[in-house]
Amino acid sequence: MRRRERKRRRRREEICGGSVGACAQAVWGGGGACAASGSAGASAPAPQTPRPHGGGSAGRAGVGVRPFPKMAAAALQGLLVPHLLPERCYDELFLRFNLLHVPCLKILISKGLGIAIVAGSLMVKLPQVFKILGAKSAVGLSFHSILLELLALTGTMVYSMANGFPFSAWGEALFLMLQTVTIGFLAQHFGGRTAQGISFLLLYFALLCLLLSPLTPQAVVTLLQATNVPAIVISRETGDPLMALTYVVSSICNGVIAGQLLYYWHVPASMEARKKRE
Repeated sequence: MRRRERKRRRRREEICGGSVGACAQAVWGGGGACAASGSAGASAPAPQTPRPHGGGSAGRAGVGVRPFPKMAAAALQGLLVPHLLPERCYDELFLRFNLLHVPCLKILISKGLGIAIVAGSLMVKLPQVFKILGAKSAVGLSFHSILLELLALTGTMVYSMANGFPFSAWGEALFLMLQTVTIGFLAQHFGGRTAQGISFLLLYFALLCLLLSPLTPQAVVTLLQATNVPAIVISRETGDPLMALTYVVSSICNGVIAGQLLYYWHVPASMEARKKRE
C-alpha cells in the first residue's frame, strides 16, 4: 500500500510540475483543474513594475514638477532682468558668482538706488495730504507755489519720457507730480473753490497729454526742462537775501547751460556735413 501511495504521489508531481499542494487538491477535485494548475505553475510569473513609495497619487504628483531651486532661480531672473540688470550681468553675479565685477556692480547699485528713491517719493507729500484732509483746511499753502513746483516736476517727467530714460530716473517726478496735483485740488476745494479745482485737474492732465504726444516739438520739451531751476527757485523763496542770492546764481548758471544747449542744437549735424564734404 505504501509503495502504491508513493507511486501516485510521484505521478502527481510529474503531471503537475512539482506543485504538490495545489495539485493534490486538483486531483481530488478533477484532473482538468490539475492540468490547468500545472500549466500555470510551469509558466513564469509576469514582472510587476514597483510602485513608488507613498502611494500612487503622491508618486504621480512628482512627475513633471520642476525642482524648487530652479523655480526660485527663474523667478529671481524674471525680477531682476531687465529691470535692474542686463542678462550678462545677471550671469556674472548670480550664475558665475563673480561678485567683484565692477561694471555690473555699478549698474546694480545705480538701479537699486534709483528704485529706492522712487519708492521713497511715495511718502514725501502723503503726510501733508493726510494733514490737509484731517484739518479740512489748506490755510498757509500758496497755490502759485504749488503750480510752479508742478511745472518743474512736469518738465522733468516729460523730458525723461521723451528721451527714453529708464523709469528709475523719472519715477520720483511722477509720484511727486500726482501728490502735488492732489494738494493743489485740495487747496482749491477747502478754499471754497471746488469748481476751480476740478477745472485745474482737467486742464493740467489735458496739457500733460499734449506734452507727451508727438505734436509737441523736442525743443519745447527741452525748454520746459530748462525752466525747472527758476521755477523751483521762485516757489521756494524764503525772504532771506543770502538764500535768494544762492538760488539766483544757481539759476543763472543752469540757464547759461540750457541756452548753450538750445543755441548749438543743430551744430553737430552741420559739422558732420562739413566732414563729409571734405
